[in-house]
Amino acid sequence: MPHRTLPVSLALALLLLAPRALAGPSPRAPRPGRLPLLATRPPMIYDPPMSSHPTSFQGDVVAAVRAAIEEKVPGARAEVTGGGGHYSIEVVSPVFAGKGMLESQRLVYGAIAHLMKGDDAPVHAVDSLRTRTP
Repeated sequence: MPHRTLPVSLALALLLLAPRALAGPSPRAPRPGRLPLLATRPPMIYDPPMSSHPTSFQGDVVAAVRAAIEEKVPGARAEVTGGGGHYSIEVVSPVFAGKGMLESQRLVYGAIAHLMKGDDAPVHAVDSLRTRTP
């Protein structure tokens, strides 16, 4: 029997509307003659395929992201990990002192914006971005 999948929007709606059903067994037993909610439904599996992000970029994307940040954010040291279009970035710079998280992250995104533009951009998503002062 094939697995059933749900669109992401439906899965999110179910998570928001039925948190008790997903929280595990209820502290109270169901009334006699009735099955628990999850026992009456077939299992739903959302298994998104791993996506690839083809790019025409030539060279090391991690090095390009690091270089762009360190060039455009004053005094920055950047650590970049990831691949396949998805990256995690940590940046340490004195320029972040006195700035809020959003303002600091905008500086970093501004530095790498050219690597995120277009249909075949080498950076598809920044999964994690941490900014801090030294």
